Amino acid sequence: MRSLALKLLYEDFKAQREVARTLNIAKSTINSIIKIFEEMGQVSASTRGGARNMIITQQIKDRIIELMNDDLTTNLREIQQQLGVDVGEKTIWKWLKDLGFTQKKLVRPIHEKRNTPETKLARQNYVRW
Repeated sequence: MRSLALKLLYEDFKAQREVARTLNIAKSTINSIIKIFEEMGQVSASTRGGARNMIITQQIKDRIIELMNDDLTTNLREIQQQLGVDVGEKTIWKWLKDLGFTQKKLVRPIHEKRNTPETKLARQNYVRW
């Protein structure tokens, strides 16, 4: 569409208003196409928006998993402080969701020593009994 508009303008020497009517495009759009073509020599539309670069690395993922495995009651602010990465709590929450963690309401308090090596060994011994 852009190349056709430029062809009509520069090769067929049609007026901007006539090209706009022919292609059923607003005259302001034709002006924008001309401006971009004359300033940058670019015929195709430039890229729009899209995802920003992700700050999360494999090292950060491993650290988040380690923090969550150590203490599942860790909140987002604590994770943010311990990671030392300049991102918002919402971003950390998105990372946690991507890693498969969910948020559940605590009905009863979680015992703090639930994942210590001694507790794990006691559980294993109980199962083997």
